[in-house]
Amino acid sequence: MKNLQKANTKKPRAILYARTATESQEHCSQSIERQKEILTKYCGLRGIEIHKSYEEQSVSGRTFDRPVFNQLEEFVKINYKNIDFLLVSRWDRLGRNLEEMLACIKRFKRLGIEINAVEQFLDFNSPDPMMAVAFYLMPTIENDKISQRTADAMRAAAKGGRYVYKSPMGYEFTHSKDGRKILSPSKDVAMVMFIQEAFKKYSSGKYSLVTLRKEICKKYALSCSSQRLEIILKNGLYAGFVSIKETPYEKGYSVKGLHKPLVPEKTFDAVQKHLTRSKK
Repeated sequence: MKNLQKANTKKPRAILYARTATESQEHCSQSIERQKEILTKYCGLRGIEIHKSYEEQSVSGRTFDRPVFNQLEEFVKINYKNIDFLLVSRWDRLGRNLEEMLACIKRFKRLGIEINAVEQFLDFNSPDPMMAVAFYLMPTIENDKISQRTADAMRAAAKGGRYVYKSPMGYEFTHSKDGRKILSPSKDVAMVMFIQEAFKKYSSGKYSLVTLRKEICKKYALSCSSQRLEIILKNGLYAGFVSIKETPYEKGYSVKGLHKPLVPEKTFDAVQKHLTRSKK
């Protein structure tokens, strides 16, 4: 690491960067607050002045084209003479794309700024510090690959009409003879009847979401908010369809599912019309 006390005795100055990729990370050891705490303590112990701090929530690290990080880079381009370090808590908080990560480290180095991770500190005077960065990132990259392969397999199953995500109210998973998960109507008959009656009554056009919720929740002794009821009524899965979510590379669409529908397609379509009218 750079000499922390320069000849002019001025304190070295750092920019701090904290990032989470998902909302769940906000409630664990990788939360923004936890990262900031680690970085702030590190700077305090080593006499580093915090020049500026950047935070990015629920943003993937697979690319460096991120709104807040772009702002950070623009700031650095103008103020690089007043900055010594860009600090993160761990290397995967900076990014999860090894090639782009190494390019970023070199880019900042040309401006005289050292990037380092305080919990996985690297000595950039060592023979090959970039190999050490790769060493820290490899488990993360491998986990990402496994997650992506799983997501791709689930998407392929959905395209084939096989729903493999969390079972919605009124359904449960069973297994076929070959061991594959199959979405089937719930053994809880009351739950199935609740779904079917909700669609049937709302399709008549005589109910609002509020009045329908009060009536059927009381009848079946179930707890369900108006918002959740609306989500249920918009779910094409109940009419026998499986939704394929939109991605940056493919538009979203629906396919006919392999599971048994709980409501007729005609009833589902009527419900969608009434829901649209109620929003006008």
